[in-house]
Amino acid sequence: MREIASEVAAVAHLSDRTVQTHIGRALQLVDDYPAVVDAWEAGALTRAHVRIVLDAGAALPEERRPEFDTLAVGLAAQLSPGRLRSRLAALAEKLNPTTLTERHQRGRETRCVRVVPGVDGSPTSSRLFPPCSRWASTTG
Repeated sequence: MREIASEVAAVAHLSDRTVQTHIGRALQLVDDYPAVVDAWEAGALTRAHVRIVLDAGAALPEERRPEFDTLAVGLAAQLSPGRLRSRLAALAEKLNPTTLTERHQRGRETRCVRVVPGVDGSPTSSRLFPPCSRWASTTG
């Protein structure tokens, strides 16, 4: 896939990584969301709708995606992309077998701080931590 992505990237004036991401998302769309693909091909959905479905369903385990696919198409056909985002987020939350508490705990376990050397010698730091901690550090 890297060779193909590299060739497409050169022609499209994009980075290899960007093209690899596009290919990966296209494969995921075709494999995991066939009803969305059919609705998009029929003109019932826009690219924005499809992008939102992919983003909202990303956290779901593979075994829950067929049900999400079916329900998402029904919602997407009735809603604008702006309204669809929050509805699909709620649907994905409902279908996700992992509880919010379990995901929060996993997030706490994987938080970190990174320091990356900058171009001019000044380092850049980035932090990854749970929302509750972030909220406390920015409001306190």
